[in-house]
Amino acid sequence: MSLFSIRPGIEAADIENYEASGLPLEAHFHAVCAAVAADYVKLIKDSVLPAIGADKDFSVRDMQVLSYVNESATPITAADIVKISGLDPATVTRSVRSLSNKDYLTTLPNEKDSRSRILVLTKTGEDLAEKYAQECREIFLTGNTLPAGEAQLMARVLEALRKRASRLKNTRR
Repeated sequence: MSLFSIRPGIEAADIENYEASGLPLEAHFHAVCAAVAADYVKLIKDSVLPAIGADKDFSVRDMQVLSYVNESATPITAADIVKISGLDPATVTRSVRSLSNKDYLTTLPNEKDSRSRILVLTKTGEDLAEKYAQECREIFLTGNTLPAGEAQLMARVLEALRKRASRLKNTRR
């Protein structure tokens, strides 16, 4: 059984009891991560983007790029977003071009590296990024049915997993 064809097995399984899936632990873990990622993207597409009126003109990747620019405390380039997010460079380039063409984002010369450009949100881009962040908070945090301690634990575990995956990705290049 391929790791990439196990979703039906995981959907039938009890998340806390991996033996019920009939999969080895590592395959079960992969399936859970893949299912969470797919569900997250679907929730963004089906709930967040329509709620802010961005479901027709923006992709989830566009909103990710917009968010990285909005949340960065220091000047940020497309290459920085690729490094931070793990998104494909071509995907980030397409999103930057699309957001620029729609006047949500502009670029400035990068004094530290003339080969790259600093990404800056326009007022329209800032407004959309803030609406996106607020709607994400509403859906993912305010509506969270987990008790506070469990939600905090889940956030810590997910961040630890993200850091571990990032370290592994960087050591295997």
